Amino acid sequence: MTAIWLFLTTYLVVGSIWFWLTLLASVALGLACVAKEAPITLGLLLAGTIALVFGANSINPIEFVVNNWPWLVAGALAYLPLGAAFSLARWRAYAVSKRDAYDQCKRDFLEARNIKTAGLRPSEMRIPDELMQTWLEHLSRKSRTIYPNGEQSVSTINPSPADLIPQIAEHKARAINWIIYWPWHLCWHLIKDSIEWIGKSIKRIAQNMWYRLRDTFESIANSAWKGVDDDKRDIPAPPPADAEGSAGGSANGSPSGKGASASRGGLRDTVQ
Repeated sequence: MTAIWLFLTTYLVVGSIWFWLTLLASVALGLACVAKEAPITLGLLLAGTIALVFGANSINPIEFVVNNWPWLVAGALAYLPLGAAFSLARWRAYAVSKRDAYDQCKRDFLEARNIKTAGLRPSEMRIPDELMQTWLEHLSRKSRTIYPNGEQSVSTINPSPADLIPQIAEHKARAINWIIYWPWHLCWHLIKDSIEWIGKSIKRIAQNMWYRLRDTFESIANSAWKGVDDDKRDIPAPPPADAEGSAGGSANGSPSGKGASASRGGLRDTVQ
């Protein structure tokens, strides 16, 4: 134990290579705690690191606070608002990710029933009336995919899409962790989410550009073909076949009907 303490007091001096390696290891373990959503473990890790550095450098915590309290107060006043701002940004990103998961669930449902959704905005994807009940039953099963590990309680009996909106009351612990440990969460999401976020942003921008271009393309085509509907006219149906025969017989001078009978009757009288 004495040898360990001697090592710490000798090599774990502020500014030494071992000091920076210790901080680096602490940050790496802290990021692992953020990834595993273990805030208590992260708090213990930070407290242990501070105690180790203070002890190895023979720093009295009380004297440190007394001698540096203006800086500590200023740091706290800046730290908490930054954490609050970061938590709002993370909450928006969380809500958007859940909406994206819902839209993908809806798209998969329609595509599985041969309803094309390619090129459609999420707001343009409509559930047919005859599939509404089937859609709600499908949504009740997929709600656990949108909120895995019980992130939010969702009714599994005829849930409404509005029931899937993130509720901050059920994510209070997550928001508090974002505020308290925002530097670690920021580093983690910069490493983990930056590439994914950039990719999604590029995809979203490209889709919005395509939607606008699509409307322009359709407008150009409609303008070029303006008036073509006038070339379509309703063609009258041909007369019935028996009507054509009667009309044809009259036109050729053929006797028909009562006229023909009267002519035959007159001929018989003459012969008699």
